[in-house]
Amino acid sequence: MKKIIIYLIITLIFFFISSSTIMALPKYSDLYSYFIDLKGWETEEPTGVNLSGPVGEMVSAEKKYKKGLQELHVKILGGTAAILAWAPFTMTINLETPEEIIETLKVKDFNTGVRYHKKDKTGIVVVQIFANGKNENKAVFVIEYINIHYKDVIKIIEKFPLNKIKDAFK
Repeated sequence: MKKIIIYLIITLIFFFISSSTIMALPKYSDLYSYFIDLKGWETEEPTGVNLSGPVGEMVSAEKKYKKGLQELHVKILGGTAAILAWAPFTMTINLETPEEIIETLKVKDFNTGVRYHKKDKTGIVVVQIFANGKNENKAVFVIEYINIHYKDVIKIIEKFPLNKIKDAFK
């Protein structure tokens, strides 16, 4: 009986995810234009993928930046992948321990989640992008970073065209 209940719960979760992401997602290569040049940073060519399956659709575009020992992995995710990336930040939280910081804040009027490991200066910043004015998680802008303070990452995010990214998901 427990297995049946667990199966039903998992099925409902996947149904919710897939039904909440029914939308026309942009082609991954169309998202490349939103990756800006950062002065002093070396970059690689962007990569991406569009994927559809039983749990919904997703799009992912990524570009890597490097400056000395600092690295940025910048991603634009849409559909199911966006929902999963935002999940840890669904509750507004501000937590600080000697080892890490987890907080939610606003960047250019977008809900943003931060996870920062103090010792090695690594973490992730996830910016929630709403489309069509609806309170739905259609896309996220993500930076995973190495050897850089999260406040510096926030300053970098402010340079990216978040509103144009939002428009790509309408």
